Order: sequence, then C-alpha cells, then structure tokens
Amino acid sequence: MTVRRSVRGSRAQRGEGNLKFVVYLVVLGVFGYLGIVNVPRFFNMQSLKADAADLARTTGVQGITVEKVRPKADELARKYDIPPKDIEVKQEGRGISVSLNTVQKIDLIVTDYEWVIQQTTKMQPY
Repeated sequence: MTVRRSVRGSRAQRGEGNLKFVVYLVVLGVFGYLGIVNVPRFFNMQSLKADAADLARTTGVQGITVEKVRPKADELARKYDIPPKDIEVKQEGRGISVSLNTVQKIDLIVTDYEWVIQQTTKMQPY
C-alpha cells in the first residue's frame, strides 16, 4: 500500500510564509515612517547650514556691519522655523562670524533623539 503525501505539506507549516510577509511589511512600514518623518528635517537642516555659511561669506566679504546682518539672520531663523537666538552674528575685526547652535528633535517612535547642530563660519573682507 502506498501513502500519498499532501501537496500542501503538514498542518504545522501552513501560513508560515504569510507570517514572514506580515513581519516584513511591518518592519518596512516602520522604516518608511521613520524616513518620511525624519529625512525632510535632515535636508532642511543641511540647507540651513549652507544658508548660514552663505550669509557669513557674502556679508563678511562686503564688510557689512552686524546691525545690517542681524535682520537677515532673523529671516533665516523664521524661514527654517528655529528660534532667532540660535543664529548668532558677531563682528570679528573687519569681518563677520555667523554661528549656528540649535537642537532638533528626531522622532524614533519610542523615543526622541536630540540632534545638536553647531557650525561657525567666519569671513573677512578682501
């Protein structure tokens, strides 16, 4: 007498592929959420750093005073939604120094990470 095996396998193995797929989708969804929430903030802060450095370069080379540069720094702070006190403008000799010191919260679902951003750009007139 021959015993025919079921094509589907034993009962214990049914649905195993579906469980792996669901776990894979959950992990993919978590990473997708973290990317959608945090990647734009990263690019926003990189743009802020570039704009602050550009502000220091353009105003430092021209020899513009701090009183004229401060409103531009405040405009940058409003544009990137950070407190104006996080962008510090100082006169250094004949040049300008623009310092960026801010903290951004990164959402990691179960906790928040505080990303500290510090950059100082100094420029002297030619």
